[in-house]
Amino acid sequence: DKPFACASCSFRGTTKDQLKKHSEREHDKVAFRCKECDFLAPTRTRLWNHQLKHLGINGLSCPKCPHKFDG
Repeated sequence: DKPFACASCSFRGTTKDQLKKHSEREHDKVAFRCKECDFLAPTRTRLWNHQLKHLGINGLSCPKCPHKFDG
């Protein structure tokens, strides 16, 4: 069950924190700007992943398992 409902759209979350992050990302338009181009990211993590591309890094691999993270 997803008891936490967004007041601005139909999103429902399982935790209060999930709802807060959704609201910040989708409605508060918290944006992080890339210093290399005009890219705007809704979260610091997405900006960091984007900035890896400017460094020529297209993804990361876990050193302990075969999992890969796309940048």
